[in-house]
Formats: sequence, C-alpha cells, structure tokens
Amino acid sequence: MKLEQKEQVILRLEAYIQGLQEGMRLKQRILQGKCNRKQGKEGERM
Repeated sequence: MKLEQKEQVILRLEAYIQGLQEGMRLKQRILQGKCNRKQGKEGERM
C-alpha cells in the first residue's frame, strides 16, 4: 500500500517537473521573440 502511494507521489512530481520545464522553454521562446521584435523596430527607424 505504501509503495503504491509513493509511486503515485513520484508520478505527480515528475508531471510537475515536466510542466515547469515546458514553462521555462516557452518563456525563453517568448523572451526571444520580444527581443527580435525590438531589434527589428530599431532597424526600421535607421
């Protein structure tokens, strides 16, 4: 019984970690997109 509970906790924590990792990846993409847009706008003004 305890082993089953521990396995469920592990699965839940692994899913949580995967969600955090995906969020970090998406954050990087969003930040890179913002930087690229700022650079493009500055280039247009010159």
